[in-house]
Amino acid sequence: MKWQRLGSGFALGLLSVALAACSGGGSPTATPTTTASAATTIAPTIIAPTTVAPTAASASPASATTAAASVAAPTRPAAQTRAAGSAAARGTVQPSGSAVAASSAPPTLGQTLAGHIAPVMSVAFSPDGKTLATGSDDRTIKLWDATTRKELRALSGHMGAVTSVAFSPDGKTLASGSADTTIKVWDVASGKELATLRGHKETVLSIVFGPDGKTLASGGVDATVKLWDVPAGKEAKTLTGHSGSVHSVAFSPDGKLVASGGDDKAVKLWDVTTGKEVRTLGGQPRAILAVAFDPTGRSVAAGSFGAIKLWDVATGNEMKALKGDQSIYSVAFSPDGKTLASGGSAVQLWSLGTGQSLKNFGVQPAIVNAVAFSPDGKTLACASDDKTAKLLDIAAIVK
Repeated sequence: MKWQRLGSGFALGLLSVALAACSGGGSPTATPTTTASAATTIAPTIIAPTTVAPTAASASPASATTAAASVAAPTRPAAQTRAAGSAAARGTVQPSGSAVAASSAPPTLGQTLAGHIAPVMSVAFSPDGKTLATGSDDRTIKLWDATTRKELRALSGHMGAVTSVAFSPDGKTLASGSADTTIKVWDVASGKELATLRGHKETVLSIVFGPDGKTLASGGVDATVKLWDVPAGKEAKTLTGHSGSVHSVAFSPDGKLVASGGDDKAVKLWDVTTGKEVRTLGGQPRAILAVAFDPTGRSVAAGSFGAIKLWDVATGNEMKALKGDQSIYSVAFSPDGKTLASGGSAVQLWSLGTGQSLKNFGVQPAIVNAVAFSPDGKTLACASDDKTAKLLDIAAIVK
């Protein structure tokens, strides 16, 4: 299915529930390259839920809600996607009964970072773990003190929803991708916009810095993956081969490969130096919404609707299939590579040693658009359609 690009309106008529939960630049010059390619449930230790008031620079958050006795799985129109510049859906959620009982509400998770006035689409920790960045459908990026949970700064300049944020390896710059088709590069210390990268023809869905800090990869609704020379502020390569929107991109730890996943149900591996496709990993029944390399670079995970698959990068062989109960929009490996977190309709932690669920936090009252581990692996950040980000203490769950 080809996701249709939407406008950047904020109001979505999403399911409203009264529960704080972890819902949770330069013109392009590159030549396109196309190459044929060959639970055991553990009781969690949860940070007491508190809502951090935004600074004067931030917009007023929505009013606090009251706990509900019963929470239904959020349902989104199948023809919509977050890609399009609004917090719309990537599919219709049809949960099985095993994730959470219909009569019970999901647990209240973590501390709440409130200040955005529209769904939060992306979240990222700085390399030192001191700062958290969130990108929202309200067209802004917010930087937060990860210890005090206070807002440090709001970055404005995009003309559409901010769909993805990523820190450079040294933590000095932040990149943001948007429904306005651009990628912006920001100085973290000052909040100053350093560059605008232009080349995508439609919404930018995902961005990631390479380990050298000089190369950025992006994927978008225009079905392309682009590599950018950040210091020069220009496009270096365009990688073509996907037949639909590219929802997610990831760099291998050594910087030699980029993985991409999209609407065509495929994960593709690309050689960064040549721009050629190395391999296509298939087997998912529906669109690939999230990809991530493990910290060793030996495997790549892909999240889809109801399943996560892991492949061996060297051979292309499927290693594991993790059967989730809900739509999975984001996956993240813990820094030690032993745990995988997934977010979407539900939030779940997986043991990569056993392939079993460590903890299923159940169906959430608002879609979780992104998850990210802190560098020490003790905290999981969740970006949610309820206009907040949540920080979940998982140190006691994952040992």
